[in-house]
Amino acid sequence: MLKRLLLAALAAAPFGAAAQCNPPTNLIITNVTSTSATLTFPVPSPTPVNYVIVYQTASGAAQTINPAPTAPPVALANLTPGTLYTVTVTSYCGTSGFSTAINASFTTGSAATCPSVTNLVLTRTSTSVSVSATATPGASGYFIDCATTTGTLVGSTAVTTPQYTFTGLSPNLAYRVCVSSICAGGGSPPVACASTPTALATRPAVEAAVSLAPNPASQQAVLTLPTELSRQGGEVLIRDLQRVVRRLPLPATARVGLDLSGLAPGLYVVQVQTPLGAVAKRLVVE
Repeated sequence: MLKRLLLAALAAAPFGAAAQCNPPTNLIITNVTSTSATLTFPVPSPTPVNYVIVYQTASGAAQTINPAPTAPPVALANLTPGTLYTVTVTSYCGTSGFSTAINASFTTGSAATCPSVTNLVLTRTSTSVSVSATATPGASGYFIDCATTTGTLVGSTAVTTPQYTFTGLSPNLAYRVCVSSICAGGGSPPVACASTPTALATRPAVEAAVSLAPNPASQQAVLTLPTELSRQGGEVLIRDLQRVVRRLPLPATARVGLDLSGLAPGLYVVQVQTPLGAVAKRLVVE
């Protein structure tokens, strides 16, 4: 290809004395990505009319930039990821013909990946989890997987937008949802995950298992919790009608002693806050 271009240009050029045509002194390859690169070089003297630029892989056909560039920089696009390329530049000086060729090599980056989704939000009901996220630039689709937090896969789907609802779930289980972006350039799909707790608000049996005794109380009360709440961590709040008056970390025990000394007689709310949700009980202080 390069030889034919050179012969054709020489045939079209008039005969006669010709000044020397010089190639660039060196080639500089910058901004290399998985599919593109930028070629630049110092302009030789005398200034050429244009440049014949050919690039190719070790096993591929030569590709010529057309129309011929008249000045640097020159963009090389639609390259193959992870591939060695050789670029050859020859100056064309009109009546002076062509210069000798100069070449350089570079390797494109590995297959491009796209970012993971952002703003991943899970909305929980007693039997479903709805997934919503901000789409990824450059993604051609998404895989969305739903599993229990112990690792049992319960659902998987491929969608074109990062929104989906998994149904038929158990209110007694916590779930983890992962969204994988399908990148147009290939590569490992980036993943974003989020977890949702059990649907505690839909479980009256759990609330019924939380108790306060004695109630009414004066100096101390004991808060009794079911095992699934006592091992989650969190905190216990004691509120009057206006504000939080006591706050303590939730220990990993089924029975929590509440110090009521110094509290004015009246109606209070004891609120247990855990990653699974919140449960509140009324307490009368005498």
